Amino acid sequence: MAETIAFEGCKHLSYDIEKYDKRLILKALPFGIGVYWERPGVLCNGENKHVQFCQLRGRLNSKIACLKNAGFECSEGELVEHKVTIGAINIHRW
Repeated sequence: MAETIAFEGCKHLSYDIEKYDKRLILKALPFGIGVYWERPGVLCNGENKHVQFCQLRGRLNSKIACLKNAGFECSEGELVEHKVTIGAINIHRW
């Protein structure tokens, strides 16, 4: 069942699966604050499993990077509304 989540984040965040590894999974953060990419098969061996992707900087090693109230990773950040459709919603609990 697909669901669309609306949230605020930097305009440079990318949620286009066609640009990245097809094994990536979009997951929702609690309370509708955003979504992030999960990288299946990545173990905590120095590689981050939960990430964001930026059209300017590539992979950001934080699941909340550049989301509203989390701060921008660069000086090019600009807050916009994103609407992302996720297939099977997986709510991550901290």
